[in-house]
Amino acid sequence: MVEKHNPQITKPLGKDLIQNRLGWLQHCLGLFGLILVFESWLLWMPQDLYPQVPFFSTLTDLPAILHYFLAGGILISLSLVLFLPASKKSSRIFLISFAFFSIASTLLNQHRFQPWMYHLVITACILAIAPAKHSIRFLRIVVISIYFYSACSKMDAVFPDLTGGRILKGIFKVIDYDAKFMDPKTFRLLVFMFPAGEFLTAILLSFKRSRFFGLILSVIMHVVLFLTFSPLGLHHQNGVLIWNVYFVVQNILLFRSVSKNKTNNVSPEEKQSQPRSLGTAAAFVLTMTVCLLPLLEPWGYFDHWPAWGLYASRQERVRISIHESFADHIGEELNPYLEPARFNDRWRRLRIHQWSLDKLKAPMYPQDRFQIGVALAVGKKLQLGKNIRVEREGVANRWTGKRTGSEFTGMEEIEQFANSFRLNASPSSFK
Repeated sequence: MVEKHNPQITKPLGKDLIQNRLGWLQHCLGLFGLILVFESWLLWMPQDLYPQVPFFSTLTDLPAILHYFLAGGILISLSLVLFLPASKKSSRIFLISFAFFSIASTLLNQHRFQPWMYHLVITACILAIAPAKHSIRFLRIVVISIYFYSACSKMDAVFPDLTGGRILKGIFKVIDYDAKFMDPKTFRLLVFMFPAGEFLTAILLSFKRSRFFGLILSVIMHVVLFLTFSPLGLHHQNGVLIWNVYFVVQNILLFRSVSKNKTNNVSPEEKQSQPRSLGTAAAFVLTMTVCLLPLLEPWGYFDHWPAWGLYASRQERVRISIHESFADHIGEELNPYLEPARFNDRWRRLRIHQWSLDKLKAPMYPQDRFQIGVALAVGKKLQLGKNIRVEREGVANRWTGKRTGSEFTGMEEIEQFANSFRLNASPSSFK
């Protein structure tokens, strides 16, 4: 007796493979998201260890319970994303709830706008609203744009002398090589291999025939970065290492090729029965928005981190200094971050970046308005009056490295400058 073929139970293997991969990506998002939030858990609390600067002035000094509520929403949503089967529709609801709680919490403190959180929120939204075959395309575009814009942010005159030089020295430390004996021109050339590698990765991942080589290059690049930022090298915070591991897993799931014999099992009738949905259109708009907004960053209309200016050196620089006559009154919390006075200058610089790393296990938000908010919070807490100074240097010229600078002495001048930003630069109460 011949068994009849039942078309209703025929499974399109290519489609199933994509759905399985995106399901694993969803679980990885939940897992790595939880690890990253726990690693920087104080950042998501209503703490007084470091100033908090909301995106809008109307959000300053909201009840502490709201911060706890939003942090709890993030953790619960990520836990359910991790443990619920990705095939269940409810898992998509929790992807959206994770994005909602994360965005709401970030609005209360710009410091929470960490690149990894932005990345995870974008991924969660696309996974939640678009069908699998469209989700994987949109997510690939987002990842490619990250590499592209990250490479562009490093192609300037100051990168080899600042962040790029430190990264290369970190690699040399891992392999136990002394860079003192290297020719300066060779050193600068090697530094530009980082953005060149990112740019090449973006190009290779963009085309089907070269995607395998782009995947291999991206994995090698993230392994090198992991070692560079590990205790073997520069000993950066664990969050940087965790995000690099996530990138490796994500890229394998998104860019590993699907064999032809599997994709060809999808019948023409099934392809025609999958029209573009409203969710697909929304995911497309979101993807294009995420990919095009970084173009506004060079003109100051978009922030550096969401424009994927990762480890870039061109950003504005803000130096906060306290007059040495007041240095004995700043307290034990800030005293370790106060540098000695330089030369004949009686001002002592406050290392706000290291302060953030030590207290919150997270890098400081690089936007100048946030750092001005930190200066205002410190000035108000210590009642510094004229004993605080802010030196602000603008974005470095891409070709010459030159910056324009301005100086503000005393709380009144700093507050006037804070009011000039389009978004809020005033901190919540800092006790």
